[in-house]
Formats: sequence, C-alpha cells, structure tokens
Amino acid sequence: MKRSILGRSLCASGLLLLPFASATPEVYLPDWIPGNVILRAGVSMSDPQGDGATLPDRTRVDVDDDGPQFSGDVTWLFAERWGVEYFATAPFTHDLSFRSTSGSGAFGEVDLAPMMLSLQYHFLPEARFRPYVGVGAVYGWVDGDEIPAYDFDGDFGWGAGAGLDYGRADGGWLVNLAVKYMDLSLDADVETGRDETFAIDPLVYGLNVGYRFRQAPAPVAAAAPVVAAPVAAAKPAAPLDSDGDGVPDDLDRCPNTPAGDRVGPHGCSCDVSVQLQFKFDSAELTDEDKAVLEGVAERLKELKFIGGEAVGHTDSVGDEAYNQALSERRAQSVIDFLATRGITDRITARGYGETKPIADNATAEGRAKNRRVVLRRTDCGPTE
Repeated sequence: MKRSILGRSLCASGLLLLPFASATPEVYLPDWIPGNVILRAGVSMSDPQGDGATLPDRTRVDVDDDGPQFSGDVTWLFAERWGVEYFATAPFTHDLSFRSTSGSGAFGEVDLAPMMLSLQYHFLPEARFRPYVGVGAVYGWVDGDEIPAYDFDGDFGWGAGAGLDYGRADGGWLVNLAVKYMDLSLDADVETGRDETFAIDPLVYGLNVGYRFRQAPAPVAAAAPVVAAPVAAAKPAAPLDSDGDGVPDDLDRCPNTPAGDRVGPHGCSCDVSVQLQFKFDSAELTDEDKAVLEGVAERLKELKFIGGEAVGHTDSVGDEAYNQALSERRAQSVIDFLATRGITDRITARGYGETKPIADNATAEGRAKNRRVVLRRTDCGPTE
C-alpha cells in the first residue's frame, strides 16, 4: 500500500512540476558565492536492504519500508562537473516485526532520519537531461525510542547515489529523480546489559522539484549622455577589422581568419572541414580520430552558434547497400562521441556510401582515403 501511495504521488507531482523546468530563471546568487547552487525539495521512500537483527533466542527481527516522507537537499557546484550535496529527510517510521519458532508479530518501531554528505560528478552539464553520481558519508539520527527496554543510538556509515535533473542548463526550475543507498546499522542498548545491532541499510528513492541558482549576468553600463557640440561632429571612424574578413573586431569570434575565407556573421570561416579515417569494414573511431574530435568538441563549446553535419563515406569494396549503411554508421559514431562531450542537437549525420570517392578505389591507398567521415559547417548557408 505504501509503495502504491508513493507511486501515485510521484507521478502526479512530476506532471505538475514539468512546466516549471522551462521557466526563465530570475533569481541569482550573490557575488560572494562562486559556481552554481541547486536547492531541491520533494518526497522520498525508504526501502531497507539490511537483515534487521537476530536476538539470542534465535528470534529474527525484520525492518519494513516507509514513506513517502518530505526530503530535500542542497548542492554546490564548485566546478563545471563537480559538486557537494547535503541530503536530509523527515524521520521514516520503520515498523519492526519478529519471527521465531513460537510465532511472529509486531516488535515495535524506530524513527530514523538519514542524512548524507556526498561528493558528486555531473555528466553532460550543458544538456537538458543531466545525470550524476555521488559517494560520501551518512548519519542516521534516531528520533525517540518506541521499543521498551531498547535504547537506540545513531550511526555513521557510507553511502552512494545517482540522480537525474531535467531542466534548463543555464539555471531555473528543474525536476529531479534520485536514489541513494546508505550503509546504516543502529546499535541498541538493552536493559539486560547486552548490545544488539539492527542492520537497516535503506535504499532511499525520491522525486523532487528544484531551482538552480547561478551568478547574475554582468550589468551593462549605461552610456553617458552626449552633449551636442556647437560644431559639426566629425565623421566616425570605420570599425576596426584586423583580419579583413568584413566582421568588426568587437563582433569577431574568430580573429586572424585567413585572407579570402568565406565567413559567417561571427567572423568564423564557413568552408572548413575535419576529415576522419576508418579501418576496412569498421565504424569504430581510432584513437587519433578521438583526439581530433576532443578538439572539435572544445571548439564547439566556445562557438555555440555553429551547426554542421558529419558525412560518412566508404570505399567500393562490397555490396552498395551494405556500404550505404556502413557510411551512415560511421557518421553516427562521430555524432555519438560528440554527444558524450555535451554537443547535442547541433550536428546531423548523413551517409553517401561509395558514391563520392576522393581517391582511386583500384589501389589500397586510394581505398583507405575513401573510408572517411567529413565534418563540415552547414549554418552559413549556400551563399553567405
């Protein structure tokens, strides 16, 4: 029943909160806090994985799950992919039941409020879907003792978790799914003088809504008022264009463009391409090609206005239909690699099979040159 209630709550909350994930961010961090801060709040379910306890008379004590309970966390992203998270929940009330050769029944209950401080690594920080993992220290705080003759103490342990944020990467509202495993065993002092250990080890599932705070953009200084001079104003000097590409230096994102290159509105060469080579009958990137694509990904992160396509080709060995599919797989391997570096929805894949050779397929050297993928810009237009 508890799992059914939680499931309905999570589904309804998720549907209500999804519109906020696209809201425009309006709240910013103060200047003295570097990086980004994420605040999340929601509901969680505790599913114990531990073995409970075995008492001296061979009585087994089992721990039941509980939830939903209110929970929340705060995450400080001190670097692009690294952060520190503090997570806490309202106390979970875990029912304890016993089993023995003489029968079974209720043993009591214990209120456990788990807390976790973890170091996290965030994948795809610029994407709309942003998964992350973390590991750290946990503490289980016991809120009261509901079992006569048993005095429970809190416990330290370790924990690990994973989660997924959905929302704008540049800040604002988001929806979060998370799961955490916590290694917690509670020590209990019994009135008879002995000690017992109750292994809880909860697996905590949660659904949250959150807000990602970022630094405010630098304010634009207002221009000082210009007092009209009694004489005619001199003709303003033409804007400086150091590389002669037709784009003023203050707008040029690619200075020192080679003379004669066709450029886009940001001053970057349009007719540039990167060519990657493949082994025979293979769509797997070589180590050299991966090194080249690392540089391409870093450049694309700087120049977010650039779009393009990855065009795959093959030599003439083999069936034409097979080569067409192979060329498409080669192009897609480039798209998939760039996606792992956060470049998504800007590069498309296309294959031409064996129809566009650049060398003689009658020689081994020529066929090797024809097994290729070419990355080229498409956002400049045909006549820009």
